[in-house]
Amino acid sequence: MAGYQGFSKSNNAVDAEANNCFPASILAKKLRVKTAAIQAVLTPSEWHHTSKHFNATDYYDGALLLEIAASDTPDDFDDDEYAEAKEQLAALLAWKAPKKDVQVYEDCTVKWLVWSGTRTHPKATEKTVEHCAVEWKGGAFCLVTFADGGTMRKKTDACGFEVRQEGGSRVWF
Repeated sequence: MAGYQGFSKSNNAVDAEANNCFPASILAKKLRVKTAAIQAVLTPSEWHHTSKHFNATDYYDGALLLEIAASDTPDDFDDDEYAEAKEQLAALLAWKAPKKDVQVYEDCTVKWLVWSGTRTHPKATEKTVEHCAVEWKGGAFCLVTFADGGTMRKKTDACGFEVRQEGGSRVWF
């Protein structure tokens, strides 16, 4: 039935949830797996409008998965109908997030700003340390390991933060 349930979901979305068809985040909580695992392993069965902006949200059929997961004896489900759901549940439980490419820059010179003073009279002092290893996983932060073994986590776009390799070329994140 067309229409909207307040400002959050369409009436059809509410009906789908009554029939054990949920968005990835809700189904993931019910199955105790990661949302990314649901999106990677399962195929959306339908979509519905959600939010006051009428977003199109994918819904995943979790009726069989929830039934098997709630059972104390999952071996009781031997039908062909349940075989695929058992395989999907096993794949969801075994799913691991793909590892990000880690870039490591050895023997670098790292510069950053250390702030002191007061809020109305701030003072920036530039720090420079040589022979550092810098590890970047593709996000907003990188890990700097100093020659003495100490580490520092620094935001890649922080004002004054700069990494230069041994030859003097700048590392861009």
